[in-house]
Amino acid sequence: MSDWSKRMAQNIRRTEESIGAGNARALQVGQLLDSMAPDKWKELRDMITQKCTEFNAEPEMNRRLVYDTSKPEALIVENIKNHKEFRVLFDRERHRVSASGAVEAAYQICVKDGSRELYFAEITRKGLGQSGIAPERIAEDVITAFLQSLG
Repeated sequence: MSDWSKRMAQNIRRTEESIGAGNARALQVGQLLDSMAPDKWKELRDMITQKCTEFNAEPEMNRRLVYDTSKPEALIVENIKNHKEFRVLFDRERHRVSASGAVEAAYQICVKDGSRELYFAEITRKGLGQSGIAPERIAEDVITAFLQSLG
């Protein structure tokens, strides 16, 4: 064996070990998202319903926003005054949350590097945008956009 062959073999082993470690981390992240993303979705869904309840408590807004949580992976919010609505859906396989209807927005549930902590990152046309967005901010943003769309 020459120095060259030893060096090349060593480089190949390091590369394969690195790929193996990366694949193991990707598998670990995938399993973590599969198990914990539904709880993160529920946290967001609960925050949106809480914000609707807060809005409805304002003077002259009594029960203006109604919501349906009967499906575990969907939330429908309707303005009963004009019957416009928006939907927020959780895609369990892709670990995404998207709003459609009178509001258009999408968020990826991600794992913070080196931890088990999950966070939301906004999905834009260019890929992932702002990350670390709190469920309260997302709830306020989608409800604000919805109310502003009503004119």
